[in-house]
Amino acid sequence: MKIGAIASLSDSDIVFQALITSSCWSRTLMVVMAGWLRPLPGDPVADYFQQPPVARVFMAVAIGIVVVFAALGSGYAPMALGLGAGAGLIVALAGANHLRGYNGPLLGTLQEIVELTILGYILAAQ
Repeated sequence: MKIGAIASLSDSDIVFQALITSSCWSRTLMVVMAGWLRPLPGDPVADYFQQPPVARVFMAVAIGIVVVFAALGSGYAPMALGLGAGAGLIVALAGANHLRGYNGPLLGTLQEIVELTILGYILAAQ
């Protein structure tokens, strides 16, 4: 789906902006989810990252917002941030309900769903 969305974008500048935005915001939301949910014991990813401090979560969000606004501009950035955060929240809530914490596969799922959501939005908005 990502390849199809990227291939359907109209020019290389939009592809560059879309890849920066979707990658940056999805990684930001991974930090937010790791800060919100507890790490599941026995998972290598959760054991490595544990639960980041609140300051690190806020720093990740601030950097993510700055990068998204720099890449997309003020016209498209707020909607991309909101849609990505909404998609990430759905994945995080599913993880909180089902797993009672986070692990590597849940972080990967969040990352992919947020990227697809933002790429789909940029594709629809172009």
